[in-house]
Amino acid sequence: MIATKTLQAIDDAIQEQTDTEHRAHLGASGIGEGCKRKTFYQWRWATKQSFCSRMLRLFSRGHYEEPRFVSYLKMIGCEYWDIDPATGKQWIVKGYKGHFGGSCDGIGVGLPELPPGEKFLGEFKTKSYKYWKGLLENGMVSEEPKHYAQMQVYMGKLGLKYGLYMVVNKNTDALYAEIIQFDEREFGKQIETSVEIIDAGLPPQRISMKPSNMKCGPKWCAYRDICHFEATPDKNCRTCEHSKPIDGGVWLCGKYNYQLAKEEQLKGCASYEMKKGFNE
Repeated sequence: MIATKTLQAIDDAIQEQTDTEHRAHLGASGIGEGCKRKTFYQWRWATKQSFCSRMLRLFSRGHYEEPRFVSYLKMIGCEYWDIDPATGKQWIVKGYKGHFGGSCDGIGVGLPELPPGEKFLGEFKTKSYKYWKGLLENGMVSEEPKHYAQMQVYMGKLGLKYGLYMVVNKNTDALYAEIIQFDEREFGKQIETSVEIIDAGLPPQRISMKPSNMKCGPKWCAYRDICHFEATPDKNCRTCEHSKPIDGGVWLCGKYNYQLAKEEQLKGCASYEMKKGFNE
């Protein structure tokens, strides 16, 4: 007998316990998106993405695998710190106006390919066979430009010359590992993008004017209807004409000259006006 009720109860519990709330900051993990307009809409909370329990489990799997990656590195003599000794918390990087940043997987030392004592950034992922095979054939820069941009931001902010991009094949448990060197130009490009997105009053140019473009498809972009078909965005302070990000990671309501907490931004207020040009 298939335990249908048990499976449904697990799915319901995952949906209830998983936090899919909007992220307060512009994340380094998404700054390398090919479409700046998509990044802008995500940053401005244009709509809340929803995921089924299966997808939420897939997203969580990468976090569950991280201790295994760390154990492999320690087995070969590396030291690795997934927690910042100075704070006792995750390694955090911050950027423009306090609105840009992220948390990295950790920092290690002792890779055989690197000079003795040279520290490296750790970045760990899980991939299906199809995408893992692409890494083998083409390398990380070609196959995962978003992850490459993310690592460049972390390395630049943390003063590291190297990063280790390590991936496990979810089908076969085979491992992929690539040494990534810090690229000052790429780092600068992503920092410039973060400034552009945070300061943007209107959405940047579309990646394509055609909604039929593969990267504008509903499976790739949750903001397709707002971007291409002038759908109404969610009502909150970040889609409102009166709000703007200011220094210190703070959002300001210009109508009332009031600094908005995240909970207040999510709710909006009776004076809400959709930002002009937001969905055009």
